[in-house]
Order: sequence, then structure tokens, then C-alpha cells
Amino acid sequence: MEQKELYKDAVKKRKFSDLEKEDYLVPIVKIVEDDIEWMDNDSVIYLWALFGKYDSEVEYECVQVGASIDGRDEIEKDICKMNDSNCPVLDSGRKVNTQFYTNVYFVPDEDGVDKSKYQYRKIRKDYKTLIFCKIDINKYLNVDDTQIDNQHLRDIFNLSKAYYAETKFAFDTQSIYWNAYRSGVGMETLKQLIPKS
Repeated sequence: MEQKELYKDAVKKRKFSDLEKEDYLVPIVKIVEDDIEWMDNDSVIYLWALFGKYDSEVEYECVQVGASIDGRDEIEKDICKMNDSNCPVLDSGRKVNTQFYTNVYFVPDEDGVDKSKYQYRKIRKDYKTLIFCKIDINKYLNVDDTQIDNQHLRDIFNLSKAYYAETKFAFDTQSIYWNAYRSGVGMETLKQLIPKS
């Protein structure tokens, strides 16, 4: 795996040890080897990040970031994919690049393969400890949507802020397995975040 040239000097990568001090990052699930501990069973999750570390001596790194209407359901499905022993972790096949890195994992050479199954199996194999964290979007972006008087603007803001925040967080942490959607808010946000030379 190698970081793509475009992103090498684009950002000072945020570390988990710094991020966990922020009040916008709240641990939801911790996975240590075969133990899965839900630390928060109640809160609504729109934006989340997954951090992992290979062993106890290294810093957590951001592995994945996601935004959805039902983040808790998405996290549960991702954990199921991690533990799906019917899906092998491949050492060869078609190499998969992600937004910030090349040659991150392999999938079969067939068309129509669900890459996420192979992605999450690889994550589970490589990281001894994983933590899913909820990201409070308004705190992370330091915004207050109640200060927007125009209802149309408030609606637009609320519809797009999770996807903007997802991209910004992935960019700030150089999330290893994350990919931007090829249209819409994700790619436009990346264009704004990459420093102009």
C-alpha cells in the first residue's frame, strides 16, 4: 500500500490520540480480537469513523469513515462483514485502490463483486483492535444550523453537512479504506480541501 502522490503533502494527518480529546468523537463499539463491546446502544449515528491498530504499541489509524441515515445499522452490517468466514482474505486478484492509497486490498477478478465484503475482512485480519466512533457533525464542523434564518438554506445545509463532514474527516485523517462518491458533495469537498499550488 502506498499513499497517492496527490495527497502526500495535502494535509497534516490527524492522529487518533489528538482526535479522542475532542468532544465531537464518541466511541460506540470496540472490537478486541474476538470481543465486541457496544459502549453506546442508544444514540443516533449519522457520521462515524473506524479506527484500528495492529498491536498495543502503535497509534490508532483511521481505517474507514461513513455517513448514512442509520449509521448504527451500517456499523452492525460492517461488523458482520468483518466476521464472515465464508469470505476469504485474498492475497492476489484484482488490486483495489482507495481515495488516498493504492494497492490496499484484493478482490476476485470477476465483475460485480461486492468489494466491501473483502475490504472489511481485510480490515478485521489486519487490525487487532478496532473502534467505531460517532462524530457529532455540528461540533466537528463548529456550526449551528439554528442560526440560519432562511429555511431553504437550512434544509440544503442539513441535507449536505453529513457528506461534507464525512469527506473532510476522511481527508483530515487520510482514511485508508475510504472512497469518495464520484459525484456530488464528496468530490467537490475534496477539490476544496486539496491545497492549491
